[in-house]
Amino acid sequence: AATILDGVGQYDISLGNGSLTADNYDFNLVKGKLTIVKADLTVKAEDTARIYGDPNPDFRASYAGFKNGESLISSGISGTPVMLSLATPTSNVSDSTHTIYISNGSLASQNYALNFVNGRMTINKATLAVKADDAAKIYGDINPSFTATFNGFKNGEKVSDGVFTGYPEFNTSAGTTSDVNTYTVTPVLGTLESTNYAFTYQSGVLTINKALL
Repeated sequence: AATILDGVGQYDISLGNGSLTADNYDFNLVKGKLTIVKADLTVKAEDTARIYGDPNPDFRASYAGFKNGESLISSGISGTPVMLSLATPTSNVSDSTHTIYISNGSLASQNYALNFVNGRMTINKATLAVKADDAAKIYGDINPSFTATFNGFKNGEKVSDGVFTGYPEFNTSAGTTSDVNTYTVTPVLGTLESTNYAFTYQSGVLTINKALL
């Protein structure tokens, strides 16, 4: 007799007289067949995320629908699915989510029919460090035009590639009448905008030197 633990296949259904009786009939007992078909198992590419400019991570799959308290290890499933994404390190953050395609690969099962569900990969902004360049001026002069250095580019990019627009603004407590000393110059967002980069800020130093008298 088939049990819930038996695998896919056909099993005899035995038939006995039980309590059947008849004065005018004999009973011809014919066995039946119980067919056990594959159970549905969902194999899904797990959603994931990465940073702009990085390679795609190793994708993972999750399984749902096991019977009889089985797990991937105890279910008799062999092999692994194939998962891939068309996203590359240069794919933009603005492209939103990228499909992770999943297919059978070498995955095989005697007792489960495998249904595949694609996943999604989100590309997040990389971090670009904006550092105020150190500068100097003479006491009594107006502050110079401050500049910044950018670090953290991906894919071999550089400032001239136009991966961001605008320029930071700079805050400092130093002014025309400030005494000879060193002062912090702090960059802030200003008009900076970028599709693929978020900005962090590092201060520089303004040195005020003595004027000639």
